Amino acid sequence: MMSLASMKKPFRILTLILAASSAAACNALTPSAKAPINLPPLPAEVLWICKLDTDGKQVCKPTCPEGVLVPDRDIDQAETETYWIRDRAGLRACRNAFNATVKFYENLRTELSAPEK
Repeated sequence: MMSLASMKKPFRILTLILAASSAAACNALTPSAKAPINLPPLPAEVLWICKLDTDGKQVCKPTCPEGVLVPDRDIDQAETETYWIRDRAGLRACRNAFNATVKFYENLRTELSAPEK
């Protein structure tokens, strides 16, 4: 049977090792803690989808989807409104999510590259 003092010794050693390793990992004097983080601006291909049209000109569109596909037949006023509402809602949701992502990235980029005070 182990004595209480001999049981405490491994715990003390483990505690000291954990304290020393966490202090070393969090040390502000390490070069990695002071290394600047520079995120590049968002590339254009993230913001726009560019393709060549039939004339050879480059045509760029936002990354949001094309919209709702309308059936190839005559549609009445109610169907027109239904498709239009779906189209606008989808584009609005895409635009809002896209703008939030770009804003988050730009804020992160600004905060990470801000000089220390």
